Amino acid sequence: MMTVTAEVGSQIAMAAVLDTDWLDLDLLDDELLHDVVLWGAAGRDGATDVLATHPKVRHLVALAAMSGRPQVRATVASRPDLDPALYAILASDEDATVRARLAANSAVPRAVLERLAGDGHEAVRRAATTERALRARNPR
Repeated sequence: MMTVTAEVGSQIAMAAVLDTDWLDLDLLDDELLHDVVLWGAAGRDGATDVLATHPKVRHLVALAAMSGRPQVRATVASRPDLDPALYAILASDEDATVRARLAANSAVPRAVLERLAGDGHEAVRRAATTERALRARNPR
């Protein structure tokens, strides 16, 4: 049987890797709940933003980016809120699926996108080319 601490850690890890929207707030620790309450009291929209940027969650995302499982790294590569250092790390990933997911990420920095456009794998180049075309049509 899982302990409450292990369950909370499991929930936060899944939220960090996948999507914070489904995270059940009653499983979180007091510090994180306090931050979510303060965010809501300030009139801001939703707890998701707090969870996505909370140091504990950001740390778990960074750890997931180094996972031995390519599917986990690919999921992380598609997150729009990555720490800037992770983009360069994931752009050098040995798995082409990870690099392709990163190339398709609308938040990837331009320099990393340009690097991926010259990748040795066709799927990565195609994803980078598509993202560049989208940006050309819809400049930020």
